[in-house]
Amino acid sequence: MVGIKVFKVLQALFVAHVSHLAVLDSLGSDECKGFPAEIVEVARHQVANELGFQYDPTSRAEWTDLRPDFVEAYVRQAEDPEINLAEWIRTGYPLLAGIRNEFQPSGTFPPVNERERPAAEAENLHNDLVSLSNYASLTEWPEAAKEQIDRLSREQFIERFDSYDEMAAALGETPILSKLALISKERPDGSYKHRLIVDLLRSLINAHMPQGERIILPRIGDAVEDALRLRRAGPGFVKFTVTDFADASFMLPLSSSERRFVAFEAFGKWYVARALMFGAKSSPTLWGRAAAFPARSAQSLFDDQQVSLQLFVHDTIAQARGSKRQRHIAFGAILLWWCVLGARVASHKGIIGSAVDWIGAHIVQEAKFVTITVQVELLEAVLISVKSVQSH
Repeated sequence: MVGIKVFKVLQALFVAHVSHLAVLDSLGSDECKGFPAEIVEVARHQVANELGFQYDPTSRAEWTDLRPDFVEAYVRQAEDPEINLAEWIRTGYPLLAGIRNEFQPSGTFPPVNERERPAAEAENLHNDLVSLSNYASLTEWPEAAKEQIDRLSREQFIERFDSYDEMAAALGETPILSKLALISKERPDGSYKHRLIVDLLRSLINAHMPQGERIILPRIGDAVEDALRLRRAGPGFVKFTVTDFADASFMLPLSSSERRFVAFEAFGKWYVARALMFGAKSSPTLWGRAAAFPARSAQSLFDDQQVSLQLFVHDTIAQARGSKRQRHIAFGAILLWWCVLGARVASHKGIIGSAVDWIGAHIVQEAKFVTITVQVELLEAVLISVKSVQSH
């Protein structure tokens, strides 16, 4: 199998250079930066040779670190159903599916084709620039909003212009502006997580696009079943590793022909998206479809009696059975394979151990049992909500 062959390449790399596995020991710390670029490049050359193509580091997709060459080669060799992903990485994702670009279902997820309004009518949308204004959250949290916008611009996920006319000239057509909002959520440590939302619902752009597909997500019970299966499969301790993909949907470039539909103004500057943004109805579907590939291909590296992997949106949980060295090589192979594909892994948020938190649950590998409890932070949030309702 193709996945097993890829694993053998990565395994040989770790066996020859055991020091590379030190990354696993620092997962979850601010010091953990993931695998060094030179190691990723060595892995890419060796994996490309196994997949039967000549790796060219200079041949890159525009506006994304994802590597369509590796996706394409793996899909071809493994006969994977995701035949559109490589081309979408190269040319951009069809956000509005059916307006200017066709959305091709992969057959992996159930299709959802309903639209509130005909696709062709999206071309007639227009803005009243005089009355258009952003949500109050931008003025309530101006520094946080500016920081988020500056980061997206710096990472080239959005393109900045000094005037509306300059933006329109760059697009070669009239942009459709949407209101911008900032969603702020307090973390357990008292800090805040901020997220920008381009409101394509209020600008009616969402009404013209279908969801595309219905992404099927795993449940906590699936991870528990995986844990029990691995424990029964043979000797060796079972450990977890939890990681997530950084910048998630921002990794996915937007089709250049649809950029006019994802534009906004903030703090006297004008912006057009280069990547999928929060606020589009189809963004979660497109990300779910894209993320399923690295998850599915990573699982194919192993026998499912040795390693299992589940992905919930952008949060992954992998489990491996065996000695510490065997588990580290398995976890390392998963992370290095994702680096080969060009995916951004938030190594500083990762963890390896017998007890982990994943999608609201605390899962523990006990000596004789697998226990699962609701995360304390989730219970506290529910309690706060209940008290807030009672007070009214």
